[in-house]
Amino acid sequence: MTALIVSENYIAGGADKMTKILAENLGFDNVYILVNHDNDFKILLNPELPENVTLLKYKILTLAQIGAFVNRFKMYPLIYITFKVLSIVMRYPYIVFTIFYLLLKIKQINPDILLSNNGGYPGGEINRSAIIAGSFVRRIKMFHIVHNMPTKSPWLLRYFENLYDSLLEKKAIFIVDSKAISDRLLKMRNFKRKPYIVNPGVDCVNHVAERILVKDKVMFLNIASLDDRKNQYFLLNGILEASKAFPNKFKFTFIGSEGESNYKNKLIKYVLDNNLTQYVEFIDFSNSIDTYFKSHDIFVLTSKQEGFPLVNVMAMASKMPIISTRAGGTEDQVVSGKNGFLIEQNDLESLVSSIKLYITNKDLIYTHGNKSFYYYKSKYTFDKMIEQYREIFEINKFHKS
Repeated sequence: MTALIVSENYIAGGADKMTKILAENLGFDNVYILVNHDNDFKILLNPELPENVTLLKYKILTLAQIGAFVNRFKMYPLIYITFKVLSIVMRYPYIVFTIFYLLLKIKQINPDILLSNNGGYPGGEINRSAIIAGSFVRRIKMFHIVHNMPTKSPWLLRYFENLYDSLLEKKAIFIVDSKAISDRLLKMRNFKRKPYIVNPGVDCVNHVAERILVKDKVMFLNIASLDDRKNQYFLLNGILEASKAFPNKFKFTFIGSEGESNYKNKLIKYVLDNNLTQYVEFIDFSNSIDTYFKSHDIFVLTSKQEGFPLVNVMAMASKMPIISTRAGGTEDQVVSGKNGFLIEQNDLESLVSSIKLYITNKDLIYTHGNKSFYYYKSKYTFDKMIEQYREIFEINKFHKS
């Protein structure tokens, strides 16, 4: 049995991690992964894919790339407006082109099952195009997986988007990461049926066995792309306030590549302007993040928007307490006062008090860390996730043992 996974991939994205996990563990005879040739492959290719998994690259522009090109001209209003209007007018004709392009790719591979592994929704238009293209090929069973929060259709495109949503729902079975994503998909988009919910799981038991004890300086960790959506600037505000009360008692490590132009420079400038260099370290994303889970004490995520962040699950599997903003599925992962603290968006006072509490009460790090691991073992293990996917395939006549 042959599977094709079409993936929207990122520098440090959970979607990449899930693509690799699904490709290597769902038990198909042959798997093809189709991704954008311009994107990063650090996660997908390290360690190397097994022999039965082949990485393929599509070589067409995505709508996101076209949008990024248009945005370069914002300083020239006339050119920007002209390009913006053209991009809107050509949006659906270009989507039709991508559908036929992907149809040729799908026919060459001739898969039995197609998994469209999306980020948010609509997210990567290539993912939606792949489902429509696959519907022209007989006998393919198709699943559309959504990992992040859906966004509302722009009013100008709502009629077309409603039609598109309705068509996709007829052609594919939808799977989402959390109830929050499911609820928003039904509320903000033109979907009628509840999607399946599969919480992402990880296999990180090795982190626990090698846990490094808390030292005099409490170590905090943030792993995310550096951009406004992940909101590291807000976290720096909290670090500044905490440093006034506890000088040289803690340190934050930020791991991630820049997801928004000039955002990292903005963060670095803040650090320099406020003399925070002894409290903050920036490290580019790499595949050796396991080391950082082992050597840090508390995980912090301050995102404005999330689906079901896999990094939080990895932290839980590493016996780390979590300080997280309330965003999407983080409510399912963090029970405030049990395995960490769940704070409201931009609530600086709560963020600072949570940081201070762990600095002054190191026993709480162990207590909350153990509870994190308990939640992980009960709900978010790798085996539980794979079992849920296999159950969905079995229900839909595509179980592979």
